[in-house]
Amino acid sequence: MRVNKGLVATALSSILLIGTAGYAAPERFERGAEREEQIARAELRRGEALEQEGHRLERIGDWRRGEMLEQRGESLERHGRQMLKESEWREHHEGSEHRDWR
Repeated sequence: MRVNKGLVATALSSILLIGTAGYAAPERFERGAEREEQIARAELRRGEALEQEGHRLERIGDWRRGEMLEQRGESLERHGRQMLKESEWREHHEGSEHRDWR
């Protein structure tokens, strides 16, 4: 049975491309965990800033806006801590699986 050279070349290049992508995937995952950690830390900082602004507004008498900003800041901080904890867990557990695979 005769096989077209173009078909064989396409099949080989596809196999190489898939293998290369599979090899590079763990590095991309690790960068994703780092980015997730940066986002979590940014949320923590924004939450702290909103909470401080809420305290400032309460001191000058704008209780309603101050309380709203304070609650929003606390919520952002809570979410940031949760994201940070998940990122660290993922980096510790899932990252080691990828390194072992290589």
